[in-house]
Amino acid sequence: MKNIIFKIREICIFVIMITMVLQGQVYANTGEAVGGGAVNDIMEAGINEAVPVTGKTGNGKADAGEAGEYENGSDGAAAGMTGAGDTGIDESEESIETVCSSALVNLSILRGNENGELNLQNNITRREMIVLVNRMMAYEYFEGGVSENNGQVVEIPFKDVSQADWAYNDIRVALKYQLIKGYTDNTLRPDNHISLVEACALLLRALGYEKTIYKGWPEGVLEKSKELGLDKNLDLPGDKIITRGEASILIYNALSIKFVE
Repeated sequence: MKNIIFKIREICIFVIMITMVLQGQVYANTGEAVGGGAVNDIMEAGINEAVPVTGKTGNGKADAGEAGEYENGSDGAAAGMTGAGDTGIDESEESIETVCSSALVNLSILRGNENGELNLQNNITRREMIVLVNRMMAYEYFEGGVSENNGQVVEIPFKDVSQADWAYNDIRVALKYQLIKGYTDNTLRPDNHISLVEACALLLRALGYEKTIYKGWPEGVLEKSKELGLDKNLDLPGDKIITRGEASILIYNALSIKFVE
């Protein structure tokens, strides 16, 4: 099942990259238009070597324009983004977050609230991170929220998660695929903000790398994340609470990491 999911995910990424090329994407700071043959280069190089941006080209600048409208309230806290016109694309933290979040919006992984806001500067909760990872894995297209009608019902053991929770079905999906474990007191603490190392651990489980971590917590997770490039462009201590923008960078990086069975 996971192999099928990842094949579909790869196709989705390829399609969105083709779309970005057709819309007139450029390499960062070069003004060079990206041709169809460069799609794989973009996907493999990552945002250090090739930064996709939308709009006109010329002398390494791009008019980002409107980023579009986003789906209502699917993230719980989300936010709309408009780019500044005719600005040079550098590798500052802000521009990297913008590039990554824009790509995730195009892939329908990151979605805005009812006001079309992504709120990239806001800290992200454990609940929101679980939802984003589920979308990254394309579980929602197969599971339908793991409803009673699709074959497998997953009971949630956490005493602080009720059926009224907007992410209830996503939490069930994450449990089914063993992405989350919770705490020893049978709580998930979904409203708590998530740290870098916790977010990395969640993504490493999703990508199948948990059994390849041989050191203890948190060193093992941080070392594996560094080895795979999961925390690329994030110079943060493991215990730092991350923002929605920083979470976007992590998930963007995760999309280029090979899945392990």
